[in-house]
Amino acid sequence: MAGWIVVGVIIGAVAGAVVASIVASRAGRAEGRKLRERAARAESELERQSRSSADQRDLRDRVLSSMEEGVLLLDDDGSRLFSNPAMQQHLGRLPDSIDQLRPLAFREAVLRAIQIGEIQRVEAETSAPSK
Repeated sequence: MAGWIVVGVIIGAVAGAVVASIVASRAGRAEGRKLRERAARAESELERQSRSSADQRDLRDRVLSSMEEGVLLLDDDGSRLFSNPAMQQHLGRLPDSIDQLRPLAFREAVLRAIQIGEIQRVEAETSAPSK
C-alpha cells in the first residue's frame, strides 16, 4: 500500500508540474502577445509623429520660402541650415556660414543676436548705390 501512495504522490507531482508548465506557457504566450501589441502601437505612434513632424517642416519651409524678406537660419556652429529664395535674391550669393555673410552689417547683426539671445533686425544696401 505504501508503494501505491508513493506512486500516487509521484503521479500527483508530475501532473502538478505538467499543469504548472501549461499555465506558465499560456501566461508566457499571453505576455508575449501583450508585448507584441504594445510594440505595434508604439511603432504606429512613432510613424504618426514622424509624418506630423515632416508635415510641419514642409509647412514651415513653404511659409518661409514665400516671404519677400530674406530669411537665413543658422545652426549653433554658424552654418547655414535654411535660406529662402528671397535671401538669395537679396544677397546674390548665399553664405554657407556666418563668416561668409555679407554685407558686414548682416554679419554683425547675427553675432549680436548670438551674444544677447534676441532677434536682430537690420537693413543694408546689397547693390551698388544709385547715382
